[in-house]
Amino acid sequence: MPAKIRSVKPEFFQHDELFDLERESGLPIRLAYVGLWTQCDREGRFEWKPRFLKLQILPYDDVDFAAVLDALQSREFITRYDVDGRCFGVVPSFTRHQLINNRESVSKIPAPPDADAYHTRAPRVSDASSTREGRDGHATQSCTSGTGTGAGSGTGAGSGTGAGAGGKHVADDAPPPQQKPGRFTPPTTEEVSAYCQERRNQVNPEKFHAHYESNGWMVGRSKMKDWRAAVRKWEQDDLHQPRQNGHGSLSFAGIDAFVAAGGDDHESN
Repeated sequence: MPAKIRSVKPEFFQHDELFDLERESGLPIRLAYVGLWTQCDREGRFEWKPRFLKLQILPYDDVDFAAVLDALQSREFITRYDVDGRCFGVVPSFTRHQLINNRESVSKIPAPPDADAYHTRAPRVSDASSTREGRDGHATQSCTSGTGTGAGSGTGAGSGTGAGAGGKHVADDAPPPQQKPGRFTPPTTEEVSAYCQERRNQVNPEKFHAHYESNGWMVGRSKMKDWRAAVRKWEQDDLHQPRQNGHGSLSFAGIDAFVAAGGDDHESN
């Protein structure tokens, strides 16, 4: 499906939840989200193919687009679903915000099981042509598993309409239920350990859990919203290991400052 021209409202640039998600995940969420709209059909549906979408939206960026989709899904900006073993996604708010040209072709992508929930008004006419985890490049691939390759792509697993699991390696189990925005539930040590094993990183799940459990699951001055994003931050630049500087190793406070700032090191003397 060729890319479409889509509208961006001025209010989009003031969307604080998208900004928070981008800062927490360390991913180009806002640009990728707008780009995703251009890959949607008139109903806001698209094929859940991270590698293909990355080439269309962020071809020059070294970014895991599967993780981008996971992050957007974690806040319900998009929803993943499975029809006959094929993976698709939909932007629930798409038809409320886009001006769809009547000349645009009808959708050829199957509707999600609860499609009626995504249409609160009929599309309007405009002269402009007109926003969970199989990984990989083939439209016929099952949603239960898959792979994505190439710069910035990833692999993972998911099933049905459940939330996709962020990661770079295939997982056999379906991810945990999707959390509602703003309702953070602290993970157990076992959940952190399972996620670290899925990503095959070197983060110590006991230290991670003990650190945030002791500070009330705060990241800087803000309440944590996505513990998986925090785990991914601990992966970056070996934050989980002591890093020497002129004043000793990086403290947990320094780690939290790094996470809260979206990846910038703000250690103080």
